[in-house]
Amino acid sequence: SQSSAKRLYALVPDQKRIKVIRRGLSQWPVRSSFDLSSKDNLQMISVGRLVEKKGYFLLLQILLLLKQQNKMNFSVKIVGGGPLYKSLQNEIDRMGLTDQVKLVGPKSEKEVSELFIESDIMLFTGVIASNGDRDGIPNVIPEAMSAGCLVLASSCAGASEAIVDGVSGFSLNPNHPETWIELVEDFAINPSAYDKIRKKAQVEVRERFDVKRTARNLRKAFELVLESK
Repeated sequence: SQSSAKRLYALVPDQKRIKVIRRGLSQWPVRSSFDLSSKDNLQMISVGRLVEKKGYFLLLQILLLLKQQNKMNFSVKIVGGGPLYKSLQNEIDRMGLTDQVKLVGPKSEKEVSELFIESDIMLFTGVIASNGDRDGIPNVIPEAMSAGCLVLASSCAGASEAIVDGVSGFSLNPNHPETWIELVEDFAINPSAYDKIRKKAQVEVRERFDVKRTARNLRKAFELVLESK
């Protein structure tokens, strides 16, 4: 990600030695319809290890406020395992979100793809952890884009670099829950208004994250280094 590259620029005198090459994907889950998975219960998903940098406690705050608005029914599956499992489950129980939010544990790549197809929105609230750890562009974001989910991604670090804000998804500050809630509620009321964005995401992700293209770029970078020796 460009976010990771910027951190390296401070360490390398010659910035031309740093080349940004996206990680690539080879499988593209595709849904048959952009209709809501359930007309009376919006289906959302968040995927990632249960660690600080994923911002799950901020996600729960967003979901609590969404529930308090009492304008819609929704369900959220949080996919992944990690050291924060018990803490997150305790917070879900404390907030009264047990009926809406489920920690479903780690899943295989195939299972995650199926869950993306079953979901309407992908939420990613990544942050910079207290030890400086952060995400570049997690694979789950382009995977969700390919599956036709409406992607709401954190503007912290590099996660939202996978999208063009307002064109193929939305880049949002997880510390400002009201912006997330407004989008989710508007999508639930008029989902077809977001079809263009979801379709654009599918096109963009195949162009920018195709593994054959990224592998060619990586090979070319190595060849240029060898030629300079």
